[in-house]
Amino acid sequence: MTGFGKRPARWLAAPGVLAAALLSSPGGAAPSQTFAIERPQALNGHPVGGQLPIVTLRIGTESYRFLFDTGASEVVVNDSIARQLGLSEITASTGRDSGGVAVKGRYFAGFDLATPDGVPLRHFDRVLAMPLGPLDTLGLAGVIGPQALVKDGCVRVDFGGGVATMAGADAAACRPSAGASVEAAPGWRGDGRPHLLLRVGEGSVAVPFLVDSGAWRTSIPASAATALPRLRTAQSRGVGGKLVTAEIVGPVSLTIGGTKRTLAEAAVIPERPAGVLGFDLLSRMTLIVHADGGFSIGG
Repeated sequence: MTGFGKRPARWLAAPGVLAAALLSSPGGAAPSQTFAIERPQALNGHPVGGQLPIVTLRIGTESYRFLFDTGASEVVVNDSIARQLGLSEITASTGRDSGGVAVKGRYFAGFDLATPDGVPLRHFDRVLAMPLGPLDTLGLAGVIGPQALVKDGCVRVDFGGGVATMAGADAAACRPSAGASVEAAPGWRGDGRPHLLLRVGEGSVAVPFLVDSGAWRTSIPASAATALPRLRTAQSRGVGGKLVTAEIVGPVSLTIGGTKRTLAEAAVIPERPAGVLGFDLLSRMTLIVHADGGFSIGG
């Protein structure tokens, strides 16, 4: 969602349970905190096919399910959750959903976030609250990205293994795997969201991609899709209610961290100049985000 850093039209999600444990870090450093990421097949009676990562976190004495979304620049909760928590309003704000529709939100005083077992994660001075119809229908409280959790050190998100780890900067968890694509700080494009320059197929020009686990399908810029076969059209709806139509093309190959990865299909949305690296690829990969803004992706 432009302005909020969120893309709600892609919210076809599943719930999950976040388990917490304490693991010893090398060299006597502070213990790492490890969280489970789940991909259920159904949510609130809706078949969702395990297409998005979900975590459960505690605010106060209550646990809430969140979409674990690397495409979110900040913590976003449903209006009803802000009211339930009794948060104090700070200021109003307006952004746009993925269909370009203006959506009004409000910033509220933040809260302390913890694991379901009560292990503290971090405090947020403020959070954004807004109507999240698609997420509310699925019983989700909002969205949170791993970059919102990293304060010191890193957060390592192993989507394939279903686990995320918060660790100190010197911990093994913060070291990129062999062959990973490493982006030096500041790495994030000023909005708290990781971006990469990738080549599509045999193209010689690299194009920007948002690393976005909240998108269940990868999309590529129209400029990089001119030679790809068109398969069909598909539609999605943002929280503002507007339908967004995409052309589905394929097969598509992307080179990430020196490894070529192939998808049977990807979306093309003509008005978007950048691509989106979605969960269809990220579900098999590991992302490490650092407090200084650097990140790596591979696996």
